[in-house]
Amino acid sequence: MKKINLNTLRNVAQYAPHRVYALILVGLAVLIPSIAIFAYGPDRATFTAENPATYVTFNSITNSPRYGDERNFALVKDAANASAGGFSDEVNVEDGKEYTIRTLVHNNARADLNLVANNTRVSVSVPSTTGTTATLQSKVSADNANPQKVWDEVVLKSDKRFNVAYVPGSAGFYNHDNLSQAFALPDSIVTDAGAAVGYNAMDGNVPGCDQFSGVAVFRVKVYGEKTPNFEMSKQVRKAGTAEWQKNVTVNPGDAVDYLVRYKNTGQTNQENVVVKDSLPAATTYKNGSTTLTNTTNPNGLAQPDGVTTPTGINVGGYGPGGAAYVKFGATIGKKEDLPQCGNNVLRNTATVETDNGKQQDYADVTVNKECENKASYSCDALEATKISELEYSFNVKTSSNMATAKEVTIDFGDGSNAVRDVKSLPVSHTYAAAGQYTIKAKASFDVNGTTVKDVTSDACATAINTAATTPPAGVAGSAGTPTSIPSTGPVEVFAGILGASALGLGIQQWYASRRAMAEAMSHK
Repeated sequence: MKKINLNTLRNVAQYAPHRVYALILVGLAVLIPSIAIFAYGPDRATFTAENPATYVTFNSITNSPRYGDERNFALVKDAANASAGGFSDEVNVEDGKEYTIRTLVHNNARADLNLVANNTRVSVSVPSTTGTTATLQSKVSADNANPQKVWDEVVLKSDKRFNVAYVPGSAGFYNHDNLSQAFALPDSIVTDAGAAVGYNAMDGNVPGCDQFSGVAVFRVKVYGEKTPNFEMSKQVRKAGTAEWQKNVTVNPGDAVDYLVRYKNTGQTNQENVVVKDSLPAATTYKNGSTTLTNTTNPNGLAQPDGVTTPTGINVGGYGPGGAAYVKFGATIGKKEDLPQCGNNVLRNTATVETDNGKQQDYADVTVNKECENKASYSCDALEATKISELEYSFNVKTSSNMATAKEVTIDFGDGSNAVRDVKSLPVSHTYAAAGQYTIKAKASFDVNGTTVKDVTSDACATAINTAATTPPAGVAGSAGTPTSIPSTGPVEVFAGILGASALGLGIQQWYASRRAMAEAMSHK
């Protein structure tokens, strides 16, 4: 796509009849948001190859045999494309690929005037922001040039968010009179100070005439936006058995093992992963029982006690796909330690915390406490089943001996609740907005003709999270990037950088469009 200077369009339009001029402005207002208006500047006097400038000025010849209109002096292409040509004003980019940025440097002063540009520098701004487009602006300047600085832009774009980073050590300069090598340029080319260029040496001195012109090149690498994420789970087993479960039934005084599993399912590293666990009543942590299993410690490594404290334990950092398993033991209380007759559901909740948020999961141990000739009743479980993004179904399980379960009250955690007969469960509920909600249930029982209300337990509470994870913007890097420009032979390299001759069919079409514009301008 050829670059269009918006100021030039306006200048041409103003010489049309008044009503036509108004229509043109309306058309521009409609079209400009939907087409790519590539900028170059500043507006300046232009010249031709047959009639070059009489003073030092850069990239202002409109019919260069090598480049066509030199105001379009910044171009980009896939760095893997070693063939001649392939450069354009914009390119669709892909994650992990490198792209070559080319900037023309041509002092348009007439050769017989012997006018040398002093302190000639190339500077290219590489944005550090993340988005679906990235605009890189190339600037060529000299102390004695008129204008002192000229600029042009290229655009990188994608349908996915990305950022772009300069590849250190990739900058070089080729001139037309020395095709055998690229002069190395410092990494300052992507700073405001820029990098000095030249002819036989990169000393900032560029004589006037096409034979002393050249191109500065360097590479950038594209990084797709990386999303952090992880998953975790909690399980339990009776000590001495092999199968991990969400719920086990044991006897008073039995030993159990708990397992907390973490896995990095995102695209970024997660450092300082913390695992902590909250033991229920009538459950005692077994000192010295905590172990950590991961890639570094496949056989398990003993960890200091602390997983059941408010601070938990730090299990280290993990890259994408990395996982950790924390196991520890506990002892269930004796019969007299259990809070109620009948089934006691002891819910153990684990939490995994990362820099990108935290998640929780639980496992239950069911212990029966037998009581002679006494009524017993309990709220044993609150189960949440996802129906859709915001709709869930909730079921409450109770148990009783010499008592009858009557009603259940469910607090949905969003300010609303429902009262249901136990025979009409489960009940569904739709949330108005995404978020994290804590749901609690209470049951009532008929005990020998007396209603006992608000019977609950830790197991009759659960949490749901309907909010999607929103990761922070990715950070680009350039580790492992080659620090030298690959050489494929002087002629092939130069052809790949400069592109095909501008004297083909494309340039004829370009000249035609420029002549049309010139004719419009001639009515001034």
